[in-house]
Amino acid sequence: MGIQAQHIRYPLAAFAVILSTALVLAIGAGTAWAGPGDIKGFTGKQYLSYVKSGDMMHYSYPNGTKKITNAKSSNTKVATVKILKQGKYTTLRVIMKKAGKTKITYKLGGKKKSATLYVKKYKNPVKQFKVGSTDYASKFDKARYAYSDTKLKGVVKITPAAGWKLKGGTFGVYSYNKNKRVKSGYNLKSDWYLGDIILVNKKTGMEEYLGLYSY
Repeated sequence: MGIQAQHIRYPLAAFAVILSTALVLAIGAGTAWAGPGDIKGFTGKQYLSYVKSGDMMHYSYPNGTKKITNAKSSNTKVATVKILKQGKYTTLRVIMKKAGKTKITYKLGGKKKSATLYVKKYKNPVKQFKVGSTDYASKFDKARYAYSDTKLKGVVKITPAAGWKLKGGTFGVYSYNKNKRVKSGYNLKSDWYLGDIILVNKKTGMEEYLGLYSY
């Protein structure tokens, strides 16, 4: 899994998204992605990607009842680890250095756990990310988040790059804390539009989250 940061949910109404090689939908509802992954799933073979050296991923136990301790990385040239403490919560921070392989060992609630981590350099997973007549795909060549100085209006068409498939996505409208559920084809007229999509690498299963925002 290639989750890269904390998952922040905005108070937006959501709607189901059809999964296909090329997805066509209208902006509907959204979440912005940025957060800790669940440490329970950080075992076995894992994949992460980085945009630049020093990018981080965090893992924590959902309710903080189990402590994460004794974290180590077998190859600190690829990734280093650190335990963060805040109240009853502990978080495992993985700091990516360069592409390669390392074994991460740690204890969760006193029990030994491990993950074989493959670190990859980020590559743009979309061939097309079109909203109305504008294609934003190139904005994701070196970043997972892109911004538009014009409002996002019209039908969205997403075509994954070769070797990737679309897992899902949500688009939304946010205006002065007021939510509105919209259907496909709706012409948005509110003040702020945002959306995020999840793509999966067909070979490794690594996930990439992309976000497109307008103010």
